[in-house]
Amino acid sequence: MAESKVRKQPQKNNAIVSKRAPAQVAAMSVSGPSQDTIRERAFQLYLARGKQHGLDQQDWHRAEREILNR
Repeated sequence: MAESKVRKQPQKNNAIVSKRAPAQVAAMSVSGPSQDTIRERAFQLYLARGKQHGLDQQDWHRAEREILNR
């Protein structure tokens, strides 16, 4: 019998592979703003919109932009 040669696919190291947007990665760096700071600003934006649900990612990204552009 002939043995079939099966190539193993390289495994991804999930600890290294990041699915975060570059702005989120920058926000987590030591020199950047903390996630708590961004979270607080995003919550303020949510309250200012009258607590309308479904726009949490937009609030987060806007908060990041505002804080990083200070």
